[in-house]
Amino acid sequence: MSLVLTVAGCSRRAKKRLAAKTNDSIQLGVAVAKDVPIQIRGSGHVTPFATVAVKSQADGELEQALFKEDDELKRGEMILVIDSRIPESAVRQAEANLERDEALAASADADAHRNELFFKDGIGTAELAEQTHAVADASKATIATDKVAVENAQLQLSLGRIASPIQGRVGKLLVDVGNSIRSNETTLAVVNQTRPAYVDFVVPEEQLPAIRERRRNGELNVTAMMPLLTGFSQTVDRSTTSPVKAPATLPSKPRRD
Repeated sequence: MSLVLTVAGCSRRAKKRLAAKTNDSIQLGVAVAKDVPIQIRGSGHVTPFATVAVKSQADGELEQALFKEDDELKRGEMILVIDSRIPESAVRQAEANLERDEALAASADADAHRNELFFKDGIGTAELAEQTHAVADASKATIATDKVAVENAQLQLSLGRIASPIQGRVGKLLVDVGNSIRSNETTLAVVNQTRPAYVDFVVPEEQLPAIRERRRNGELNVTAMMPLLTGFSQTVDRSTTSPVKAPATLPSKPRRD
């Protein structure tokens, strides 16, 4: 490596001062060849990894909201409460019916056993013994039905406590507390899973050959600003002409507000 300095019209003393100053400010190094990152900048749009519209599976009055807009929710975290007075009453009614029919079944079993003994002893008739056995069997079937009714009533009661179906960030409450809601009709809130998140960003079409070339060698690293997140590009969307849409995935990282 050489360096040529051209100086004209200077005295010998001035040349010495210039040479001394120049030697102090110039440093020599060895030129090397290495890869440097090529950055392609563009605007992008964040798309949630999953979006769930929260609806009630039970009719009733919205009694309580346990979240605030923009809260980060865990999967299974309780967020809404529906008025439970009606389903609680249904549970008590179903349990009372079960207790009543269990008592009737016990009495029917006793009658069937007694009439069977009478028939064996020659006191009772076969017809009476068969009738009481049939009543006892019907009572057992009634008990089985009552148990199903109790389970169903308990299920309806549990549906009044609504949990977040996914981990994510919740939007605003879409129905005010105190309003009546119907099962599977009213959207109460929307939860977006943003960890990880998809990002669709646009790049100039002339950059497409370079992007494709790099994609053949592996994933493209992506950095998203505000806040800073890093991820990788998965593919190139050719459904658009210019600019080109290039989706990316941003991994799960703590949020920076």
